[in-house]
Amino acid sequence: MVFADRSMEERFLSQHRDDTAEYLRWACLVGAAIMIGFMWQDSIISASGYKASVIRLFGALPVSALAWYLSRNLRVRRFISYISAFFWLIYACFTATLLIIYEPGPYGLTSSNGVASILLLLLGVFLLSNLRFWASLLVGLLTLLIYTVSVALWTKADFGNFIGGDFLAALVIVIGLAAKTLFTDRARRWLFETSELLRQSYTMVEQQVQERTAELQVTNTHLTAEIAVRKRAEKQLENTLESLRKAFGATVQVMVSAVESRDPYTAGHQIRSANLARNIATEMGLSLEKIEGIRIAGTIHDIGKLSIPAEILSKPTKLSEIEFSLIKEHARKGFEMLKDVESPWPLAEIVHQHHERIDGSGYPRNLKGEEICMEARILAVADVVEAMASHRPYRPGLGIDAALNEIEKNRGIFYDDAVADACLRLFREKGYRFSEA
Repeated sequence: MVFADRSMEERFLSQHRDDTAEYLRWACLVGAAIMIGFMWQDSIISASGYKASVIRLFGALPVSALAWYLSRNLRVRRFISYISAFFWLIYACFTATLLIIYEPGPYGLTSSNGVASILLLLLGVFLLSNLRFWASLLVGLLTLLIYTVSVALWTKADFGNFIGGDFLAALVIVIGLAAKTLFTDRARRWLFETSELLRQSYTMVEQQVQERTAELQVTNTHLTAEIAVRKRAEKQLENTLESLRKAFGATVQVMVSAVESRDPYTAGHQIRSANLARNIATEMGLSLEKIEGIRIAGTIHDIGKLSIPAEILSKPTKLSEIEFSLIKEHARKGFEMLKDVESPWPLAEIVHQHHERIDGSGYPRNLKGEEICMEARILAVADVVEAMASHRPYRPGLGIDAALNEIEKNRGIFYDDAVADACLRLFREKGYRFSEA
């Protein structure tokens, strides 16, 4: 089984070589430990023990040291499978030699200990060498062949009988272990391929994240710049609006002065009415924007009086029916003057409706109830209270108590319930008083 992707195959082989080197290092350490550990056994054998010690000390241990060194040398890493194979074959030769030296005795070549030693060596070849299928099969067969030849030559047994007996049984074991190596190799390839796919997926996702992060950073930079531009524009707009408010306020003040110059007896009436209307709106919990609109409308609610002759406005006696009908025209005239004025508030309608009454008895359009806007309902109460409490050319001021009694008596008839209640609370519970204009 070979990967179709050549680069993936190279990475797999490189990883396999690294793993083989790691396995070889452990095999060297274990082999050296076994050789050193069994030197005590050599001392028991008086006749040939020193020979076994010499083989262990000057043969097996240097081979282990050399193989351990080569397993760590990167320059020979591409040959690590050959080095591992030779290591196991040399150890097989050393093992067979040691077992021959031990004969006769309990540790000899044909003893149960000798057979166990060879079987352990075969298990090491297939479990600890990390050799691939054909290499592990070849090393296992050669190891078995070394042991078989050693037994045949040393015991002078019939070679054919030996091959047909114990050798074939061991061969089956070797082939089974080699098959296990084949499956292990396939499993490793599958795991490597899966890990590679995961790595590629992770790399792709990481790249996408980096690209998206870069895009978001660019977008964030643009948004930051755009926000800065918008803040500057908003600041400029605020400054412009403030300038417009000041200009509008100055224009309103000119209108107020023009009206009051025509009617000196009602000087301050509009200002006081506007202040009372503003306080009533605040008491009712209206928004700040609406409160400001009521205040401005209140300061110019009698602007229509500019069209009325001054002698009628300042006449010291009771007005005739015709004169009073002219006075009543000031609401409509004020609407005509303000209807084309650009403003955030419906100033023209408030001025037009400030003499309307809830029951429809007001003027100029006889509106009733909800047909009258809330701002006009508030201004109507404030206008009546201020007018009754203040001096007029044709009569003295009636006083604040008379004004409040009028509001209380006609609450729900002429005047809106909520507006009348708020006005009465201001004066009777919160001590509101008109300031001097």
